Amino acid sequence: MDDNAAKIRTGAVFGRIADEYAGELLRWAKSRVSSDEAEDLAQEVMVQLFISVKREGGDIGNLEHFVRKVAHYVWCKRLRKGYGTVTMLPLEDFLPDDEDFAERMALDDEERWRLKLMRGRIARLDATRRELMIAHYLEGAGIRELAARLGMSESAVKWHLFDTRKRLKEEIVTMNNEFVYRPRKLHLAYTGQGVEHPDIFDVNDSLSRLNILLACYAEPKSVGELCDMLGIPAAYIENDLDFLVSREFMKEYNGRYAADVVIEFPEDGRSIHSIYKKHRGLCDRMVDGLLASEDKIRGIGFIGSELPMNRLLWLLIYKCSQELGLPYKYMPPAPIRPDGGKYYPLGFIDEPLESAPDVDVGGWSFNGPMTGDGFSWFGLYSFGSAPAERLVQGWGAEWARLKALTGRILREGLTVERLGEDERLDLASLVEKGFFEVSGDRISPRFCVFTEEQYRRLESEVFRPIAESLEPDIAPLTAELEECCRKLLPARLEHYFALRFNHMLCDFQWLATIFAHQSGRLYTPKEASEGMLLTLMYQY
Repeated sequence: MDDNAAKIRTGAVFGRIADEYAGELLRWAKSRVSSDEAEDLAQEVMVQLFISVKREGGDIGNLEHFVRKVAHYVWCKRLRKGYGTVTMLPLEDFLPDDEDFAERMALDDEERWRLKLMRGRIARLDATRRELMIAHYLEGAGIRELAARLGMSESAVKWHLFDTRKRLKEEIVTMNNEFVYRPRKLHLAYTGQGVEHPDIFDVNDSLSRLNILLACYAEPKSVGELCDMLGIPAAYIENDLDFLVSREFMKEYNGRYAADVVIEFPEDGRSIHSIYKKHRGLCDRMVDGLLASEDKIRGIGFIGSELPMNRLLWLLIYKCSQELGLPYKYMPPAPIRPDGGKYYPLGFIDEPLESAPDVDVGGWSFNGPMTGDGFSWFGLYSFGSAPAERLVQGWGAEWARLKALTGRILREGLTVERLGEDERLDLASLVEKGFFEVSGDRISPRFCVFTEEQYRRLESEVFRPIAESLEPDIAPLTAELEECCRKLLPARLEHYFALRFNHMLCDFQWLATIFAHQSGRLYTPKEASEGMLLTLMYQY
C-alpha cells in the first residue's frame, strides 16, 4: 500500500514539474548552451528530476527549490565533463548547500554568462550611448574629451552615462526572464511595373529586415525597442533601418520607425475569405451564367474557343469578374521606386492558420492579374517568376524580344518560313517554354487569342448580361469588404486604403475559381506549366 501511495505521489509531483517547469527549464538551458544543445540539457535535467523524485518517494517539500537544485547539479556535472574532472558527487550529497569545485565553477560560469548578456545589451544601445559607454568605461576617455568628440555639453555626457547605467542595471535584474522573439516568415511582393532585380529581393533575402518591417507594422518602434524585441545589436538594426528608409519601405517619425508597406496576415485572409464564403452564391451564379452561354462563347470563334469548357472557365471567370461593376477605388499611378520600378510593395505572412480556414486555399498559387501590350495573365499555378509573367512584363532584352515576336506572330499570322534566322531561334525558345506549337510551317499558340471585335462580342453577348443579373448582389458584398478593410489597415497607412481595398476586390476572381474548382467544374492541370496557360490571353 505504501509503495502504491509513493508511486501516486511520485507521478503527481513529476506531473507538476512537467506542467509548471518544463518551459522555464528550456529557457534556463538556452541561457547556458547553444540552441542546438539546449533541449538535450533540459531533457537531462528532467530525467534527473524523475530519478530524484522517485528516490524520495514523491515526498518533496519546496518543489521550486528542489527543481533549481537538481538543474544546478546537472549543470555542474556537465561542467566537470568539460573541464576533465573525474570526481562526481552523488546527488544526495550535493543537494545540501556545501560548495565544491564544480559549484564554484558553475557560479563563475553564470557570472560570465551575465557579462556576455551585458555586452550584448551594450551592443543594442543606440549609437551615441554605445560610444559613450565603450569610450568612457572601456577605453578610459574623460567627460570633457567625450563632450568635444560628440559635440555635446559635459552635463549631457554625464546624464547619458548615468541614465544608461541605470537602465542596464534594471535590465540585468530581469535577464533570466528575457523575452525571446520568434522570427516570422514574411514575403514581399509588389503590384505594378517591376524591374529585373527590385529592392524587395534584397529585403526578402534578409530575415532581420523582414522582421523589422513586421515589428514596426502595427505601431512605430525606436531602435532600442527593436533591439529588445528582435535580439539584434543596435549596429545591425541601424544599418537595416538605413536601407529600409532609403529604399522607401519605412518612414522615420522623430526617432521612431514605421513600416510603409501593406502586410497581409493569415488572420486577415481568414476575415476576407469568410465574407466571400458568405456570398459564395454570387460566384456560383456567375459560373452558371458562363456555362449556360457555352454556344455563344464558341460561336465567337476566337483561337482557343474549341477548348473544353472546364479549361476555358479559368480565363472566362477571370475576365467576366472584371465586368461585374465592383467598386474599385481610384488609385493614382504607382510611385517610381528607388530601384527604378513603378510599383507598390506588398507583404504576405507565409504561415498556416492555427485552426482550419473558412476557405481552403492551400497550394492555390496566385500572382494577381497582369496586363501589358495586349497580353493578359491571371497568374494561377505559377507563383513567382513564371515564364508567362516574364513574357507579359517583358523584363530584360531577351523577354522584351520574345514578347515582341509573340505579338507579331499572332497579329500577322507569321509562319516559320517568314521568320529570320534569329527569330527562329527565339521561336524555338518560345516553343520550349510552352507558348507555341509548330507543325510543319504553321505556328499555333497554346493560349487564347482574340481580335478586338471578338473580345467586344464576348463582353456584350456574355459578360454584360451576367453582370446585370448579379448587380443587386454586389453592393452587400463590397460594403462588408470595405468595413473589413478599415479594420485590418493601421490608421497610419490610410493612404494605402484604395490599394488594400482594390486587392480585396481582386480576390473575387481568385476565390471564384476556387469555388468553381471545389464544385468540380474546373479542370485540374497536371503541372504548373500547363496551368500557367489557362489564364493567359492576347488581344489585338
